[in-house]
Amino acid sequence: MFGRLQPEYQPLIAPAIQYGVSQRNIPYDQLYLTDEAALYCSELVVDMFRQANGGINFFHEEPMSFRDTQSGQVHQSWIDYYAYFGMQVPEGEPGSNPGDISLDERLSIYRVEGPIPGLRPV
Repeated sequence: MFGRLQPEYQPLIAPAIQYGVSQRNIPYDQLYLTDEAALYCSELVVDMFRQANGGINFFHEEPMSFRDTQSGQVHQSWIDYYAYFGMQVPEGEPGSNPGDISLDERLSIYRVEGPIPGLRPV
């Protein structure tokens, strides 16, 4: 996917990148938690733009869901994944993902490779 922030928000890009680069030694968060001990991809983006926006959330975290959209049940693969780490699935905990970020109205999406559920056409 290729997108850009709308022009009025583009001044946030340089400080966001600067902050992101400063986080390069933080380990990857394979548990997808927002505890800052480790970072996953979209969590880093959320943090970068919060920092660039003077500590005010720019991209918002939403309650995470690991549920099948048809059955409403948590996918067994997630249950098994988190059980491996001795945890319950963090259903409903705050988090982010690239798909939700792509839906932000301050972004213009110009090119998409493959289907993205929920993406608004430009």
